[in-house]
Amino acid sequence: SIAMLERGLDPRFYSLILKTKEGLLITDATLKSFIGKLIHYEIMEKGPGGNRCWGTLFIEDKIPPIISNLTADSIFCWSIDDFLSQQPFYNAQTKKITLSNNDILGLSVPNVIDNCGIEAVSFSTVQESTSECNGVYKRTWKITDCGGNTTLLSQYIKVMYPGWGISGVS
Repeated sequence: SIAMLERGLDPRFYSLILKTKEGLLITDATLKSFIGKLIHYEIMEKGPGGNRCWGTLFIEDKIPPIISNLTADSIFCWSIDDFLSQQPFYNAQTKKITLSNNDILGLSVPNVIDNCGIEAVSFSTVQESTSECNGVYKRTWKITDCGGNTTLLSQYIKVMYPGWGISGVS
């Protein structure tokens, strides 16, 4: 953000202005669209006869997305097809990840935060044990931001057989 660029500049005495090479003002809301590009900056000393300096900046994002709130989960073995067919979706407006078929399964999904925005959300699901029922799957989430930075995080899902029985029957 522009506030990060202003660190060390006392706003009582200096102002920072960012512009495109065409002279259009760049705001916090538009700064992320300039990742990987050169922009112009101007630092001005406030007050009459204040000094000015200017130059160019190359905007980079070096911070990967942060994933949190991803817990181990479990499903019943009759839900395995719904589980394996799930697809992740990211809503940029709400900044939330959802899963297809999750109204049926209710699996946890990660919370993700990033400084420039999320470009892609995907996962791979690999069976960790040989048993279809009473087995374990490892789902590895991959989140990529608009700067090309990627974070990976794994989640384990246990497939359970419900130990149902009929009471009074031996």
